[in-house]
Amino acid sequence: MPVPYTFGTATAAIPLTQLDSNFATAITIGNTAVYLGNTTTSIGNLSLANVTITSVSTPITAAQGGTGLTSITANSVMIGNGTGNVLLVAPGTTGNVLVSNGTTWTSNAAGSQVYPGAGIANSTGSAWGTSYTTTGSGTVVALATSPTFVTPALGTPSSGTVTNLTGTASININGTVGATTASSGAFTTLSATGAASLQSATDNFIKENSGWVWNSTGTSGGSGTSRYIYGSSGNNLIGHANGGQFTLSSVGLAVTNSIGVGNTTPSSSGAGITFPAAISASSNANTLDDYEEGTWTPTASNFTVSGTTTLAGTYTKIGRVVYFNLSFANTGTIAFGASAVITLPFSGIDQSGMIAMFVSTAGTSQISDKSGVQMSIDAANGRFFTGSFTTTSAGETLFFGGFYRVS
Repeated sequence: MPVPYTFGTATAAIPLTQLDSNFATAITIGNTAVYLGNTTTSIGNLSLANVTITSVSTPITAAQGGTGLTSITANSVMIGNGTGNVLLVAPGTTGNVLVSNGTTWTSNAAGSQVYPGAGIANSTGSAWGTSYTTTGSGTVVALATSPTFVTPALGTPSSGTVTNLTGTASININGTVGATTASSGAFTTLSATGAASLQSATDNFIKENSGWVWNSTGTSGGSGTSRYIYGSSGNNLIGHANGGQFTLSSVGLAVTNSIGVGNTTPSSSGAGITFPAAISASSNANTLDDYEEGTWTPTASNFTVSGTTTLAGTYTKIGRVVYFNLSFANTGTIAFGASAVITLPFSGIDQSGMIAMFVSTAGTSQISDKSGVQMSIDAANGRFFTGSFTTTSAGETLFFGGFYRVS
């Protein structure tokens, strides 16, 4: 390009406007356009090779790939600190080791070695467990695999002698005790309650607790096995069992708690006879097969009341007869209505029975007898009709009591 002026004789700066337009074109260095005559302070994306940096105005930060420090203490360990300046841990005392506290590292004295107990160390996988040791003069040998223990077959001895059993023990004998045909024999000690003797092949005496039991095959009379129970003296007969029936002797039977009949669990409360919940009827006219005590809530119909009514009843059922009592209370008055009726605790079989009625005056113990009122039992439908009566005064209570038959 032509040069408008001679550079060799120039005595002052040549203005950029007097130069060719090509001198105003930018030169790209890295990612920065550099113009002649301008001052450029930052150039990015520039690759340098064989460059020596003699100084920087500030330390290069961790975010810029440096340490953020102007110097590093000799022999110190550098620890990362995010984008902040790296941290330094000095060696400290001879023998120190780097120890983590869960957050950072420090130079601390090494801890003492923890040894397992004497014997072969047993690792739990996360710590040392109790060591295996030897007893006596043996040596513990490490096995490649765990041994398998097999329960030995003890078998059943065909014969033997048992002597001097102590503590709690039991003997189960299948077969014959003594000779092949046991005609006699004796145990020196059978239990803590006393001795026992074997008698003949058909009869035997056995001592049970403080009494004696004689078992007989019944060959001398009767059928089946008979069982006679004697008292502690051995000569007072308590009872005799034969064919599933037990007969008491004249000494009677004393029971501390309750007796259950009809395969019923005896009551654990008090003492008495417990009957089954569902009657087990007997065809024998002299057998009591049912007894029950309880309460029920009667229902009254066809009465005219002016207040709040409360009915409550109790009953006792003995065999086929039910005895009952009930109260009919009202805060107002009670008036008879046509076909006034009250329910009973059980349905009956006929109209036989008797009912009495009384009226209690409110606030007093005075009772008026209303037994003349004509009442009838509709037992088949489990109810009774009260019959006509005079309207009660406010707060008076009607009382009913009687009995009737059930199936």
